[in-house]
Formats: sequence, structure tokens, C-alpha cells
Amino acid sequence: MLPRCFAAAICVAVNVTVALAQQPAVKQTVRGKVVRVTDGDTLAVLVDKTVLAIRLEGIDAPEAGQPFYTQSKNALSEIAFGQSANVYVIGQDRQGRTLGIVTVGGRIVNRELVAKGFAWHHAAVNNDRGLAAAQSAAQRAKAGLWAEATPTPPWAHRSDR
Repeated sequence: MLPRCFAAAICVAVNVTVALAQQPAVKQTVRGKVVRVTDGDTLAVLVDKTVLAIRLEGIDAPEAGQPFYTQSKNALSEIAFGQSANVYVIGQDRQGRTLGIVTVGGRIVNRELVAKGFAWHHAAVNNDRGLAAAQSAAQRAKAGLWAEATPTPPWAHRSDR
């Protein structure tokens, strides 16, 4: 029988590997400390002496002025702020931020925010079945933003402006 910590490490490695297999190719992996949380799907990671703005791949969190904006930002802060993080870099978004899958303490941050109901899986741009399953479970549980009858996704909110 494997020691509990070793078995947990294997489980985390498998989960991260499966999540990464469903993404565009990982271009690079960086490790740093989360030094700022901008909103529910963007954070800053200090890598060496450079601060990288990281946009969480495959998810979209409520925008400022939308219900659950503050809760989403706070949830990301609770999970990641001040922690060491691995960033699996996928590419860049239109604003020049690094797109990535972030893990903290073996937790896949992108997926955890969706599972807690504080972000949407952005299925139009991402085909991660784990994110889709996390969102379905959050919807069934009426977790977070799914407590509302018809929450407005951020991409629809942005297009209304």
C-alpha cells in the first residue's frame, strides 16, 4: 500500500495530466508566487523578478458590476494569493496576458473555481471535459452563481456594453 501523501501526489499528477491533454499544447511551465488577484479569472505571478499577468485558460468569471464578481475574486484569492503556483502556459490572450492552467498545492485552480460556481467553463473556446463536468456539477448543486435562475455569462455581459 502506498503512503497517503504519495498516493495523493499521484492523483494530482494524473488530474493535471488529463486536464493538460485536453488543452492546446503547453508551451512552457513556470513556477512562481501569486502576488495579486485582479479578478475572478486573472492573477499575477512573480517568476524570478518578473510579474506575469495570468488569465486562467478555459474559464470566464463575472465582470465588475455583475452578481458574484466579488465572491469570485475572493474565491481565487483564498485559493491562490500568496501561494507558490505552477503555470502551464498555453499562449496569450488579446490583451497580451499569459493564458494558463494554474495549480496551487496540487489543486487545479481553473477547475476549482468552476466547481465552486464562481466561474463559467467557456466551452466556445475550450473543450476541457473536466471543466464541463465541474460546471455541470456546480449547476446541479446550485453552487455560487448557479443559485441564480439565469446567471448572465460574462461574455454576454461584455457584448451588452
